[in-house]
Amino acid sequence: MSSQEVPLWVEAVFQVMVQAVRLIYDQINYTRYEYGSCVYFKQRNDDLTYLLLYVYDMMIVAINKTQIQNFKAQLKQAFDIKDLREAKKI
Repeated sequence: MSSQEVPLWVEAVFQVMVQAVRLIYDQINYTRYEYGSCVYFKQRNDDLTYLLLYVYDMMIVAINKTQIQNFKAQLKQAFDIKDLREAKKI
């Protein structure tokens, strides 16, 4: 990869992340956690779902598996995502 291709690749990744964050805020109504810029959450009644972002990875944490499945379905409508299933280590 040449030095001229790297900025284009970085810009493309950045644009996808901007779109993902807009989707999180505007359509799915997640709130950014005030103490962590890469942590988002959504509370509905007693259900609390966390979305953790790190570079190219995203982890969804919730007690209720239905909330996780619903959120993944919303992401799949907007993006081509790869589901790596349940985390083995954190």
